[in-house]
Amino acid sequence: MTVPPDSPPQRPHRRHRVVSQAAIVAAAMAVGNVLSYLLSVTASRRLGPDQFGALGALLGLIVVGYVVALALQMVTTRRLATGEEMHPGSLTRTALLASWGLGALGLVLSVPLARFLHLDGVLPLLLVAATFVPMTWSGFVQGLALGRERFALVGLAVSLFSVGKVGGGLVGLALTSTVDGVMWGTAIGTWLGVGAATWSTRSLITGPSRGGQGDVSREVGHVGHALLAMFVLTNVDVVLARHFLTARDAGLYAAGAIVTKITFWLPQFITVVALPRFADIRRRRSAMTTSVTATAAVGLVSTVGAAVAGTAVVLVIAGPAYESLASFVWLFAAEGAVFALAQLLLYARLSREDRTAVLAVWTAVLALVGGVSVVAHGSPEAIVVTALASATGLTGVGLLGWTREHRRTHPSPGHGPGVNAEL
Repeated sequence: MTVPPDSPPQRPHRRHRVVSQAAIVAAAMAVGNVLSYLLSVTASRRLGPDQFGALGALLGLIVVGYVVALALQMVTTRRLATGEEMHPGSLTRTALLASWGLGALGLVLSVPLARFLHLDGVLPLLLVAATFVPMTWSGFVQGLALGRERFALVGLAVSLFSVGKVGGGLVGLALTSTVDGVMWGTAIGTWLGVGAATWSTRSLITGPSRGGQGDVSREVGHVGHALLAMFVLTNVDVVLARHFLTARDAGLYAAGAIVTKITFWLPQFITVVALPRFADIRRRRSAMTTSVTATAAVGLVSTVGAAVAGTAVVLVIAGPAYESLASFVWLFAAEGAVFALAQLLLYARLSREDRTAVLAVWTAVLALVGGVSVVAHGSPEAIVVTALASATGLTGVGLLGWTREHRRTHPSPGHGPGVNAEL
């Protein structure tokens, strides 16, 4: 007799499989995070404040450009996971156009950006543009593996990309101790890493075609817009702190923001593993419950840890000069944890092609900027509390939307059959 797919004997095996998949992706993402931290620490010491500031601005541009890669990853994953993609080659064509298009945009903007950032020459920005091309393509490659739930390939692609991009920057720093050297290493390493990832996933790639091109491009544009809004929301508080606070307090805030980024990125592997399940109506409910619970748990542990061991956290992250941050560093940890949950809920809405999700994010941005500008700009504590409140509001909206969706698709007994969304 065939065992029903949702019978209890199958569940331990299914849970074990999900945990294994999460472990693979978590390990791959940890490689990139550790290397990025190592590059920041090493560069800050070898380059000095002036040159490190220039490098930080250049790396910041790469982070902004990565939004396009993330949009490609999500759209590719969603379309493959749902089985709705009738023209797989249109995804390839869109990825090629987006990759080379972003690289061309980087070239066009290199001269004005060099003047705006007060750089000595345009070469570092040309190298940023060169990095955009393979970096954007990497989002497509990872999306192909995610959409087919080939998590070993996902982990390999993420690792190769991270080792190439950040490892190349470290090699360039070690050889030259210059900003140009770091950017040369980053560009060359990204091309090599993404090239290796593409070769590893070559069996998943379909030749480019024009069919369905417009629909894919519009969806990538919408998702990219939503992710860009989220990027603004999670970074604008540091800019506001720099504008409103004294130099010392702004420095304290910047150090606290490192803790925010750590707790924000720490549970991101949960979102990556859950993404193809979000797009599948049969598994969406269980995936949402599991991923929201896991992300909240990681955030709670991180926040409590920062509250209990605040001094140790500050000494490890920033050093003794920032020790006065210890008493409220837990607020920065909480901010990152709640933002991580908000981003998870945003990804869930985007996986259903929810075109209204971006409105909630921009509303949160306006609330944060308005609250800090008008009232809460007298201290680092005031700004981080306002950012935390904005993150909490956005998360609340996301949870409310999830609850309403669950009620629509799983009505109470006597109100229709609903939809089976179990794993």
